[in-house]
Amino acid sequence: MKKIALNQKGFTIIEVTITTFLLVVAFLGLLSLSVMAIKGNAFSKMMTTATALGNDKIEDLKAGAFTNVELNSGSHTDTGNPFQGLYTRTWIITDTIDATSSRIACKTIAVSVSWSWLGKTHNVSFNTLQANQDE
Repeated sequence: MKKIALNQKGFTIIEVTITTFLLVVAFLGLLSLSVMAIKGNAFSKMMTTATALGNDKIEDLKAGAFTNVELNSGSHTDTGNPFQGLYTRTWIITDTIDATSSRIACKTIAVSVSWSWLGKTHNVSFNTLQANQDE
């Protein structure tokens, strides 16, 4: 007959299994957080790009002449968009008529940039006024 030692050192298979299970659960939680962080960073990058595109168009429109074709009243789509296919950049021009002189006093410029991400359409919008400096 063999003797069973009562004072053995080491881990049992149950202890190793439980520890392994707890580590796997912890790593899955960290993995989930990492995926969320990556998606958040990707969305932030897209939002930053869309914001830069919108700001660039606002600056281009305001830097041009008040009679520029791109400032004609109505809806416009940007054909010179550097990210065509990924982002859609549009703007709407609304004229405000001066009641005393019957001329265009200012233009309201509304620029919108939209894109699709994870099956949803997102957009950013900018509004500004361009005053008529001609007298």
